[in-house]
Amino acid sequence: MFKKILSVFILCSLVLNMGTAYGFEKIDNDREIGTYRAYPCPNDNCSGFLISSTSYGSWYNTGTSRTCTHFPYGLDYLFERAVTKTTRCNTCSYGYSNTTYETKWVCYGGSR
Repeated sequence: MFKKILSVFILCSLVLNMGTAYGFEKIDNDREIGTYRAYPCPNDNCSGFLISSTSYGSWYNTGTSRTCTHFPYGLDYLFERAVTKTTRCNTCSYGYSNTTYETKWVCYGGSR
């Protein structure tokens, strides 16, 4: 008799925990909006969404060089590009953009 009660208890606890184990728990609306790529427009008269996009410029040589770190001869050159993140409303054109720069060193020491 004890084995039957224990097995029923274990089975019920497994079934009840299955919902949270497989992600069936309730998600409130405030947290759920973080899973989307668009946020509501802050403009009071607008019901649109803010859409973000990122554009990358071409790499260019800044003219800065250093002694090659990989080979005993040659130089490494510093390259740079602009990265612009733009956020715009899809309804009222409200938006803003932010430009930052990425840099990388490119080895030219082995090109002898």
